[in-house]
Amino acid sequence: MIEKMLSTIKQNQLIEYGDKIVVGLSGGADSLSLTHALLSLKEMFGLEIMAVHINHMLRGEAADADAGFVEAFCLENHLPFKIYKVNVTDFANEKGLSFEEAGRIVRYEKFYEALGAFDAHKIAVAQNRNDVLETFFINLLRGSGIDGLSSIDYKRDGVIIRPLLDIERSEIDQYCLDNGLIPRYDHTNDENDYLRNKVRNVLLPDLRENYNPSLDDAVMKTVNIMRCEKSFWHDQNEKRFHECCTYENDVVTIGTTVYDALHPAEKNQLIRYAVKRMKGNLTNLSYDQINQIARLKRTGSMCRIDDRLSIRRSHNALIMYFEDQILEPSEKKLFVKKVPL
Repeated sequence: MIEKMLSTIKQNQLIEYGDKIVVGLSGGADSLSLTHALLSLKEMFGLEIMAVHINHMLRGEAADADAGFVEAFCLENHLPFKIYKVNVTDFANEKGLSFEEAGRIVRYEKFYEALGAFDAHKIAVAQNRNDVLETFFINLLRGSGIDGLSSIDYKRDGVIIRPLLDIERSEIDQYCLDNGLIPRYDHTNDENDYLRNKVRNVLLPDLRENYNPSLDDAVMKTVNIMRCEKSFWHDQNEKRFHECCTYENDVVTIGTTVYDALHPAEKNQLIRYAVKRMKGNLTNLSYDQINQIARLKRTGSMCRIDDRLSIRRSHNALIMYFEDQILEPSEKKLFVKKVPL
């Protein structure tokens, strides 16, 4: 496993010599093997490592036991660590999110908090090859394009790294056995209340047994094709953005002379790129919204992307801005017509 992990690290430039890394450590097999492997590579890469554990307060005594396990492991291995305790149920109810999405948001908030406190360079998380397959099907079932079908990236924003992304779950289990690691087990993984668990426990076994015994390799071919397409579009979008867009004072202005002449696929990609430049992510940007933006033809027509971000059409541009920005009176009068979905 270490050799394959090293190959992934080098091919995707995940780690540089002297990096300070925050590693997410839940206590499960994936994160435990990742943390153990990074410790074994500490001298090779001159690493400084800090473990972060988040107790979601969803599983009572079992969650507390996970935190205790992580603390004991870190103390035994002289590994600096930080344990956070967050009531994810309250957060999910407050934000109107599923427990799964709320937990993900909380985890990454705490990872970034630890990144700053530790003055670190990277956040290592333990998604593996099986997670890539599951995410592919989750996105496919929900309806997705190139980004969703490319599944999980090796690196995100130059900070989040996933060194185990080419490692199968069976290899991780074997690594734990070979190194005397006894991970914690979350029994909710056996329950099919969440879509990911249904995909893992029901859909994928059925597809492997009844449709394609080589399903995993076949899907990974598609994922790699989509990753290549995604990389191409990223480069194309950067070129287009510089050709017909300006980005000043948290406002993106897209010149419609160039934009209107683009192929619909180019328009969609450019809008996604501009939204990500503004927000830092594409959360809640739907296919329907992108189509709605494409139908903005009249001066003053507009589309709200989320609670803060909107886009409106002027006589020669599409203007993307945050609602709480102060607008000049001449700009305010353009908010007169919304295009229906």
